[in-house]
Amino acid sequence: MPRRAINRTALEEELINSLRSTGPQSRATLQRALGVSQPTLSRILRKQVERVLAVGPSISPRYALKANDSWPIFEVNTTGKVQELEELTAVEPHHFVIDKQNFADLPYFLSDMRPSGFLGRLVPTLHPELALPRDIQTWNAQATLKYLSHAGFNSPGNLIVGEIALQRFLKSEAIFSPTPRSHYPAIADNILSVGIPGSSAAGEQPKFLVTNEDSAHLIVKFSPPHSESVGRRMSDILVCEHIAMTILRESGINAAKTNIFWNNERTFLEVERFDRIGLTGRRGVLSLGILDAEFIGGSTSWSDAVEKLIYLKKIMPQCHQHIRVLELFGHLIANSDMHLFNLSFLSEQGTRIIDVAPIYDMCPMSYAPRSNQLFPHQFSPPIPRKIDHQIWNLALPLAIKFWKEVTIEKLISEQFRNIAKENMRRLESL
Repeated sequence: MPRRAINRTALEEELINSLRSTGPQSRATLQRALGVSQPTLSRILRKQVERVLAVGPSISPRYALKANDSWPIFEVNTTGKVQELEELTAVEPHHFVIDKQNFADLPYFLSDMRPSGFLGRLVPTLHPELALPRDIQTWNAQATLKYLSHAGFNSPGNLIVGEIALQRFLKSEAIFSPTPRSHYPAIADNILSVGIPGSSAAGEQPKFLVTNEDSAHLIVKFSPPHSESVGRRMSDILVCEHIAMTILRESGINAAKTNIFWNNERTFLEVERFDRIGLTGRRGVLSLGILDAEFIGGSTSWSDAVEKLIYLKKIMPQCHQHIRVLELFGHLIANSDMHLFNLSFLSEQGTRIIDVAPIYDMCPMSYAPRSNQLFPHQFSPPIPRKIDHQIWNLALPLAIKFWKEVTIEKLISEQFRNIAKENMRRLESL
């Protein structure tokens, strides 16, 4: 390499421009780009220590240019106590660094906090002061962090982004006052027309968030009016979800706690949030969908993704059979909605996975209305395989019990009870 006349001011500016345009770079790449020796590069980097951040292992770091934004990340424990984990720093051009790790987008352990689904779409309307894009699917990491750091104090999991959101959390006990069930119909009408500030639970099923007199945080799903055929069927689906959750819990499988509240107009399903402990305690959560996107990509089922994550030593091997039983149970009760975001893991300190989270959203979605219409569905349960003998012995009796309970549940419509009778017979013949 030809010797270059050293003009340190010019070289420092060249270093800044290079990092601004290309993102984090290694020492060797920067030496080649600037045409300088290693000692010269070291002196330049020391001069720019306030603006340039070392990323990755100390033996072979990469260097990144700090942008103007940074956010402290806080973790709330099960008793409501808060500790600061690390600081998330934006670096040029569109990267983020936390704990010396570089992410080309929002770090995966914050991704489940993105607003999504039915209530997520209301966020831009509920927070016009943030001037966020109307379509949440177009949000980039900066837009998401703007929301989380200002209004995301009640997002899924146990992490809080930024001081403003933390202060809102610390004052939130007064906000989480008990909501009587008698208020549910009015809240449902309101959420359909305007929305409720602070709500960010994912999923397309209409829902709202409340706390009850036992200080439990609830996701309350609700059906359209019973007078409509679509409303009656969605009522059936919500009652079926309650039956499925109850059967799983009674069998010793960790499932979300649920209750049904039914009135003459709508059906309401209360689902207790497992990422909340009392009014202010929290537990961390990472969805299988986020883990798959970060470490694998393209998995086709729960068991497919879990097998790969176990191989990569990202989750514990002992959860494999548990998840295969749940997956088979889902198929046997006609659950067509077992996408990767409908299974989660409990976590600590952002990324440390400690257990499978309670199962949720387990119901016969194959029979749910589509495009506001009812369509016939031919129940086709999977065929038993010898290799799956053990999980069949666990899942099949639970599924038969599920359909049997549906046939005798008075809140279920006669039409759907007849469907359940036929499905029960199909499973009993396997």
